[in-house]
Amino acid sequence: MSLKLYKTLTDKRLLSVRNIIALLVIVYALLLTAHTFQKKKQIDFFPFLTGASFIVQGESPYSAKADNFLREHWQVVRTHKVAAVIAYPLPALFAAVPFLYIPEQVRTAAWVGLSLMILILGMSQLKSSVLSPLLIITFYPILHAANHQTPTLLWAGMAALTCFGLKTLPPGIVGLALAILPWKPQVGLIFSLIGAILAFKERREVFYRFLT
Repeated sequence: MSLKLYKTLTDKRLLSVRNIIALLVIVYALLLTAHTFQKKKQIDFFPFLTGASFIVQGESPYSAKADNFLREHWQVVRTHKVAAVIAYPLPALFAAVPFLYIPEQVRTAAWVGLSLMILILGMSQLKSSVLSPLLIITFYPILHAANHQTPTLLWAGMAALTCFGLKTLPPGIVGLALAILPWKPQVGLIFSLIGAILAFKERREVFYRFLT
């Protein structure tokens, strides 16, 4: 058994540059998630989650009550003097609803971690497999988005799944990404439209999953 395990761990395919870099990216993503969690800053994810909370309660996330809640509880309003409003389209807020049902202590870490993992999965489908993880490590907008917990990171991941994984990933995953992208139209609508057209032309099963 130990010999079999040794052969598995020393397999050249497992120790390829692609797999080693992918492992480093995963470790990096986990460390960045932990760092974001440890800072305990309520940045962009807080109003996003607040909007989802108001929806679940049957109230408008764009009401004066929601604005007052942000003004009282969102520290960024005081430290950066930003407007105390939920500035996300209504459909996009539904993406945060599942996070209302996990422990509060790990919500932010789960959000950032999931967003990064989706982005890594999409970028890993690039033919230049060595380059794609390096882009995630060194591309400043991605680091900035993760550090500020911005929902745009999730939509970037969905776009990556659509652009790079259309032919390689399971149809259900790509179809779901295509369906979620328009929830935040200013970021994802164009990717969803182009992805749907390409899916119809090149991989119909993805297109059908997108419709259903």
